[in-house]
Amino acid sequence: MMNRCIAVLVVLAGIAQGGTKKMTVEDSLGIHRVAGPRFSPDGNWIVYTENEWDKKNDKQVTHLWISRTAGNPTR
Repeated sequence: MMNRCIAVLVVLAGIAQGGTKKMTVEDSLGIHRVAGPRFSPDGNWIVYTENEWDKKNDKQVTHLWISRTAGNPTR
């Protein structure tokens, strides 16, 4: 997950710096989107969704992740 976030930030930084490649629809669909974070009442857990494009089947897939607030996420 962290590697994906870093990769997205690197791509966006390159675009922001005036790179010559324009973002395509496929580039946009390839960005993993994280949304809907919710903390458990005790603050020890967080649940969130990650959307990604299944290029082979041409559809969006949503994964539900749960993680300790100080740990690695589990799908």
